[in-house]
Amino acid sequence: MATNNIGTSNTIGSNTVASANSADGCGPVVTPIQQAAKLVESNIQSDSKFPALSELLQGSSSGDYETPLPADWQIVGKQRLIPLPDALFEQYDLLECRCFMGLFPRSSALDHRLFLWNYQDETDFYSFEDQDQIIVSVALVRPRKGVFVDTIEHVLVVATPLEVFLLGVGYSAAGSKGGSVTLYATQISHRGHGDGRVFMGGNDGALYEFAYQAEDGWLSKKARKINLTATLASYFIPTFLGRLAMAADAQRQLLYVLAQDASIRVYWLGAHGSEFHLAHHHRTVANAAALLCPQFNEAPDSFALVSIHVLVAITGGGARLYFSTERRMQRFYDAPSVQHQQQQPEVFELVHVRLPPDTQPALGRMLPNAARPSLRVHTAFYAAGTVLLAHTWSEDHDSILAAAPACAPILARMARQPRASLTEYSSASRIEGRTIVEKQRPVDMFRQLLCSPQQLDVRDFVTAYGLVETCAMCLTLLCSESAAAGGLQMDVAAGARRFFFELGGVPHRAGDSAGAFGAFEQRIVLSGRHDGLALFLARALHPLWTQPATVLKKDQQGGARLHVGVGSALLMDVQDRLRRLQHFINNNQRFVPDQINQMPVGSSSASGGDTAAECWRAEAVSLGALYELVVRSVEAISFLLLMSDFNLPAITGGLPAASAQAQRLPQLAMPFNQLVCTTEGQQSCRDLILTLISSQLRQNITIDSISDRCASLFSSAHVALYKALESLKLAKETQEGSQVADLCADALHLLVPIAGSLGVDQLGEICGTLEALGQYTALVSLALACAEQSDPRDDAVAFWQDGAPAGDAREATYAKRMACYRCIIDMLAKHPSISLPAGGVDGLFQFALFDWLLETDRVSVLFQMNPMFVEQYLLVEPQSVEKGDMLWHFYIHQGRFGRAAVVQRHMAAVMDLSLEKRLEYLSLSISNAKIALDRGNTSGDADQEAAAAEDEGLAAVLRDTEDQLEVAQVQLEIQQQLRTSTYSVPVQALNDKLYTLSELYEEFAQPHKMYEAILYILKAANHDDAELVQGTWQVILRTAADGSPAGLLAAASKVYPSAAAFPVAVVARLLVDLSVERQGEYSRGFVSDCLLKALVPHWAVFDALQTVFATVAAAKEEGLVVELVVGEIAWCVGDWIKGLQGNDIGGMPLVAVDEALSQHIVNAQLRNQTQIKQELQLVQESLRQMF
Repeated sequence: MATNNIGTSNTIGSNTVASANSADGCGPVVTPIQQAAKLVESNIQSDSKFPALSELLQGSSSGDYETPLPADWQIVGKQRLIPLPDALFEQYDLLECRCFMGLFPRSSALDHRLFLWNYQDETDFYSFEDQDQIIVSVALVRPRKGVFVDTIEHVLVVATPLEVFLLGVGYSAAGSKGGSVTLYATQISHRGHGDGRVFMGGNDGALYEFAYQAEDGWLSKKARKINLTATLASYFIPTFLGRLAMAADAQRQLLYVLAQDASIRVYWLGAHGSEFHLAHHHRTVANAAALLCPQFNEAPDSFALVSIHVLVAITGGGARLYFSTERRMQRFYDAPSVQHQQQQPEVFELVHVRLPPDTQPALGRMLPNAARPSLRVHTAFYAAGTVLLAHTWSEDHDSILAAAPACAPILARMARQPRASLTEYSSASRIEGRTIVEKQRPVDMFRQLLCSPQQLDVRDFVTAYGLVETCAMCLTLLCSESAAAGGLQMDVAAGARRFFFELGGVPHRAGDSAGAFGAFEQRIVLSGRHDGLALFLARALHPLWTQPATVLKKDQQGGARLHVGVGSALLMDVQDRLRRLQHFINNNQRFVPDQINQMPVGSSSASGGDTAAECWRAEAVSLGALYELVVRSVEAISFLLLMSDFNLPAITGGLPAASAQAQRLPQLAMPFNQLVCTTEGQQSCRDLILTLISSQLRQNITIDSISDRCASLFSSAHVALYKALESLKLAKETQEGSQVADLCADALHLLVPIAGSLGVDQLGEICGTLEALGQYTALVSLALACAEQSDPRDDAVAFWQDGAPAGDAREATYAKRMACYRCIIDMLAKHPSISLPAGGVDGLFQFALFDWLLETDRVSVLFQMNPMFVEQYLLVEPQSVEKGDMLWHFYIHQGRFGRAAVVQRHMAAVMDLSLEKRLEYLSLSISNAKIALDRGNTSGDADQEAAAAEDEGLAAVLRDTEDQLEVAQVQLEIQQQLRTSTYSVPVQALNDKLYTLSELYEEFAQPHKMYEAILYILKAANHDDAELVQGTWQVILRTAADGSPAGLLAAASKVYPSAAAFPVAVVARLLVDLSVERQGEYSRGFVSDCLLKALVPHWAVFDALQTVFATVAAAKEEGLVVELVVGEIAWCVGDWIKGLQGNDIGGMPLVAVDEALSQHIVNAQLRNQTQIKQELQLVQESLRQMF
């Protein structure tokens, strides 16, 4: 009979994703794989909280049974009906004496012959006939250590009325569901103990041990029968106690012996299983049961015990009697320990009576205890809480009653109260012939419901077990071996898949709840489908999760050796389950809706709720983490199987004690969950694989297959890396130069394709080796390949061009590339005679190299590098005066004067320079722009149109720069005035930037009454404002009236000939007015002299005075003013005549001057101004003589 452990678990509560608005918001960062590991551990802990059977046996008796769903569900199912082989029937027909065939034997005996056959395919029929006694009992036990050869893993103990002998059995345990078997309907029975001891009960009521050893001893034979219960009286007084039934308790080192008088003896076998002492003899089992349970209705005179098991005995009426070897206070208050369990028990007492189930539970209702008919049980089986009772239904038919804990009702009671009592499902069935039956689990119940059309039962089932547990059952069916082999029923598979995906629930928002410190938590409750997957994964990993994956043990010499801590059979079993789950996930991408990425993400509301899209995304992230855990676990198991196949103890034991690898062995021993989920675990796997590879290479064994079995832990890239390191190691050891070059070339050939997977430290070590070997070109090639492969999208370049923002995700990539380039630059620094590498198309390397050249003051070398990268490097931010100077010098070096002009103008505008330096750059910009325009287009006809456009743009730049230079000169004049005056304006402000004319006027000239500066601004702006300019000149002239107006006008010569800033006629009139007001202070010619000293030419002064005269004459002003103006005209013309040199008249209009003089002579004669008339005549005469 095959029995499975009861697959029960507590219903797992929904997992949640919570975000608390805490005060600090800080905490350790949890990676997705760690979050998945927490889910697994949480589910494992929840499963472990399901009460043990001892916790459910509350009180002194119980008898609660419930109807399962569906009502006709069987606790045990008929897995397979096995007919007896034809050869066995032929032997049965030739029976001479007797045939003993009992319940659940592994073999059958007819007369003196023993027959064995394969149950699976009903082949391999064997017969043993080498003895002539009737075989009355056969048992399969494990042999004592050291007695037989290693190939004999089991021993058949064959008993006849006259002798007992052993048959060694060697077979493969793969697929076997072994276990000890007890035969009760024989005259001689025997029981095998875990360490190879064989106990037998005879028809005389005595207990015997069949002792055997490898060789005969001085005082003992190789095999002998020892009576363990014989007394001196038993040799003279015969006993009639009948047969014995036994049960071995390897955990407590006890042997329970059931006698025909319904008494139970308990023998203590010692802490090591080699002793034999009577510990207790319970003679009043029936009375004790009646005291504990008033409903116990089996009469003492007919009371019988039909079977004995570990701490459980079953009565002829079907009741189960539970015993304990601990005192009541210890049982309730002391935690059990292995040391306590392996001590001789102080008591053996009955603690609980479990009443039998109903004989007809399939009727849909359970009868009360008093109304239940009594059972007639003649044999029984009990294991892991499940009981099978062979009940005599009638003289011709037996039935099998089965009972097992009811998980759903127990869980429901646990939800209502702290402790739950035992509730069981029961069923009755008839068994004919040899049938293998199997304990049915809740998932088998669910399978049966999926096959039935009664959807109500399915809903009741979900209500009983919970949505999460039901989704986990769906995965149990869909990821089973039968489903993988295509043997799962179509309706079951379709129903399970439909329920899982369509009825598995959706993630949703939970109500807000107050968390710690008054913070509010916003929870996303994930779907039952997600939680069911997490629960299924936890149960798949449970056998390995906390088990030691690798264990450090001492060998006989005291050395440390690392062992795989889990057996290969368990590893492969768990891996098969995980691979089926991985296959299911890969083939069913329906966990998250396809439109999730198109769902809008709304802002969180005031109550902290998340949108449906955010809930789905949270579930997708968690599902991805669970899938990653599945993949990692499969790989980790492959790694452990690999280590087991290659004999890990031998590999680690061969390490030198002083080596770094041997010193790290204690750190490599860790449990399975740490091996899978931590960085240290992943690194430990790689370290062990490296150790394995070293061992294989020393033996010249290929290592390519390792990457096939552990691709994620040790890929083909790791294999190539290790081979390359071996080549470099050989290169360091050789003395031949050509061999060094060849070995380094081989290593480079292996390293370049995998360069992106190299770590920074690893690359540094390899580059250091190449440098020490003088392979500089190989070093450059490897470092550049590592940089390129580490950043295939050039994120580092974009990060650098964006100014290296802090906290950017691209910063790590940039840092790695810089570390790669540092390997090259460090090599160049140590060996300055080496030619600088070209660097290919890696612009970022060129920039790093240029930085180093600037730092080492090797600017001249920069212009010899790749022009494209030099230009990019000098253009990129952050800009500096030094880089700007290098850039425009670079452009001039390249003959690109136009680009140099643009750079110089830009530097003048934005760089941190003095105002004088800004003017210098503007002047240089103008000069280079003119050079560029003078050179024109030299590129050919094909570029004529583009060149013309470029020249037009450059001409515009030239004009703008010239205007900007003029404004800057005004700014410089203002600055100089500020430096030599008492103005309170800070001079440094004018160095900060180039101001506009409006800014200069509004911020400096106008507020601080800098009148000369106002004139400069008017000139530069060419702005006509008669009122402003007249008022400005009036203030200037009157302010200087007490000083030297001529000197002031000389300074004003800087604004001439700007009509906007220096209207000569206006200034001449103001000077005339000043002369009139202060007559006697100024001599004749004052006005003309002032204007001439302001560098106004004579003809302009003459025209201005003529204009003033016309104004005065038209206004009919006083004769004094007219006389002063006419006198100034005469003085101006006379001064002009005196200064004539040759025929250069300096633009003077001779005819107009002569006519004007004639007119003024006539006017003077009319006004009787004799002196003026004479002066005019003299000047006219001189003019006419000259021309």
